[in-house]
Amino acid sequence: MATPLTSLSGIFTGITNSNVSNGAITIPSGTITSYVPTSVTAPSPAEFVFGMCESMNAAVSIAGQTNCTSTASQSLNAAGDTLTKVYTFTVNLDFTGNQVANLNVKAES
Repeated sequence: MATPLTSLSGIFTGITNSNVSNGAITIPSGTITSYVPTSVTAPSPAEFVFGMCESMNAAVSIAGQTNCTSTASQSLNAAGDTLTKVYTFTVNLDFTGNQVANLNVKAES
């Protein structure tokens, strides 16, 4: 059964309004898959990107939405030492009035 994605808490467990201020979001520790930062350089930024993709895909893929969807696929190389993951996010944007500066995800029906 689809879990509607109506709040950031659907992506980041434990996030509340107190984590959002003046356009900045503080993501609660431990809520990004496979990523626990110790500084702005460790783990590497690539680990952050992987963690965010994995976290967002996990939430969006089960949300049952029409205008914001995601999938992931994976393959293991012949040597068995590299797993490749490919994430696809599809977002339908409201383009009413051809206002590029005002693009928003289309509202769910």
